[in-house]
Amino acid sequence: DMAEEIGYVMLGLTRPNQFLSALQDRLDLDEDEARDVTKDIYHQIFFPMRQALKDAYQVDIDEEALQEKAEDAEEARADKLAQETSRIARMPQDETVAEFSSTADSLQKALLFKHIAEKGWMAALTPEEVQKGFAAAQRHNLTQEILKRAPHYADPQYVPSYMEGKGETDKEKAVYQVLQTMNVEEKLALPDDALNSSEVTRALWLTASQNDLSAIGRENYAIMSAMNVYADGLDENEMNRLEKEMGIERVRELDAYFQTNIAQGLGFKIGWHRPKKWIPPELEGRK
Repeated sequence: DMAEEIGYVMLGLTRPNQFLSALQDRLDLDEDEARDVTKDIYHQIFFPMRQALKDAYQVDIDEEALQEKAEDAEEARADKLAQETSRIARMPQDETVAEFSSTADSLQKALLFKHIAEKGWMAALTPEEVQKGFAAAQRHNLTQEILKRAPHYADPQYVPSYMEGKGETDKEKAVYQVLQTMNVEEKLALPDDALNSSEVTRALWLTASQNDLSAIGRENYAIMSAMNVYADGLDENEMNRLEKEMGIERVRELDAYFQTNIAQGLGFKIGWHRPKKWIPPELEGRK
């Protein structure tokens, strides 16, 4: 387990700042124990590797200066965060609510809930206003924005092979047909609130395996669609196809992205149901 987590960091599948928490979870350690193990791994594995690379490429790095620079940057970030938090906290509540409501028609803006929750700005908004703003964002539906490219709805008799027997609506089939006429750039340029439409979200996931989407495009859709997908749930066949398309480790990383950046930072903070974390079959039952 430890070797796997080290490998994830070295290959870029796990970010360095997530290494400690991942190791803590996998080895069932408390935070102090995980910190000690992480320090040992750094000194015994990562530091010698860095030193060997510096020697091989004759790179002269002042470690103390590097550490000092990192600490200065961290202090500057902390100061800026304190200033922003203080500025927002002083804003009258009505003004804050009005400003948020005016931007709630975009999923990107709706994700400001994450930052509000993390930075302690919740005192500036009542729970009722938070729910109201997010509900407004959820109601904004871009299906018509996409369907206006098509002269009419799809033929009710048309059913793509993978959709047979699933009972999708005519609107979902129409969205799928329109998306099939769009290239990668057009799909990636869809406005953020497109992802608040269940029809569009499902079609994006279902078209992820098409040849006209690059690996980067599939990952973008996976990340952007995370909220609706976890709300509606994916059936086992769809998740297995995702795993095959992206690789089990990438699906694992995307799942971690959702849990860290959306479920805990946003949904869980404002009382949304937090779904059970999906675990790939190969990892089931493992620490």
